[in-house]
Amino acid sequence: MYKVNDAITGCVNPDELLEVVDHSLQKALDTDRSVGFCLSGGLDSTTLVKLATRFGRKVDTFSTVFPGTSADESRYLVDAIDEFVDAHIISPPPPTESDIITLMDIQGGPFPSLSLYVQYKLLEYASDYVDVLIDGQGPDELLCGYIGYQSTYVKELFKRGYYTKGIKEGLYSLNYHWRDLLKSRYTDNTQFNGTLSDILTRDLDTSLDLELTWLLKTADYFDMIVESPYTDADVVKYCMDLPYDMKIRNGTSKWVMRQATRGLIPESIRNRQTKLGFPAPEPEWMKGPMRDLVLDSLYEHPVVYKAYINFLKGKQPYSRIMWQTVCKELWERSQE
Repeated sequence: MYKVNDAITGCVNPDELLEVVDHSLQKALDTDRSVGFCLSGGLDSTTLVKLATRFGRKVDTFSTVFPGTSADESRYLVDAIDEFVDAHIISPPPPTESDIITLMDIQGGPFPSLSLYVQYKLLEYASDYVDVLIDGQGPDELLCGYIGYQSTYVKELFKRGYYTKGIKEGLYSLNYHWRDLLKSRYTDNTQFNGTLSDILTRDLDTSLDLELTWLLKTADYFDMIVESPYTDADVVKYCMDLPYDMKIRNGTSKWVMRQATRGLIPESIRNRQTKLGFPAPEPEWMKGPMRDLVLDSLYEHPVVYKAYINFLKGKQPYSRIMWQTVCKELWERSQE
């Protein structure tokens, strides 16, 4: 495993990152099989699509949208799609109990969020069109894409004596991400305990590895191949060698990639401060069409059951522990 560079600042040409990523992408495209791209409307997937199409190559892309929900990416997809993109866009329905059991069988146990179900439905659909799917996993862990990294970074700046920079980064982060920081009060943030270097190293070994494992298991179920150019060894090494302020600057994550993609991707996507990826409208599904299944599954879990009732009444925000408890209960029942 490569060592994370824990230098605060450093001089790096952002264009170098794009060159390394592009080289990895070209290796993935060097195949006789039919190839498509996951396109979420985020920075990472849009960058790969635009690199592939910049010389006039046409590509198939596969996306999900959930209009009118917290998981809708429609506005960014519109900006990402151009004449070189043959866009396939689906809106998966809420999962049935049978869907959940099938996906748990694929994964070998409970899964942590319904975004894996959305991924499952996307791959199911894409398997009718392409053999290889190019995915944008990796930069969130490599380039500090999660908001939680910013709080850790600000704390480390103060601890290491970068007081002016710490104040500046803290104010920028609050300005851009105050809603997410407020929500984080209701979630388990132990993932972001420790130095930024320790957290990034741990997340590459755990979070990213798990996400890739889930993706590969689902792809294998549909006899597909998934390529993740950002996880190529050269890309990983380059990103881990970058100083912190090339990853987070002025409250903005993945700063080096945003600089490198000037003129390549739409500004609305390059500058967006939100992060969704391939999310599910989990709160809406859990409150609406999945309500009876949830109530039945939580009946023997009084603490989570009460939290869910309060969520239905609007007395407290949605917590993913509600879904995770439901999923675990359904798994245990299926094993009886």
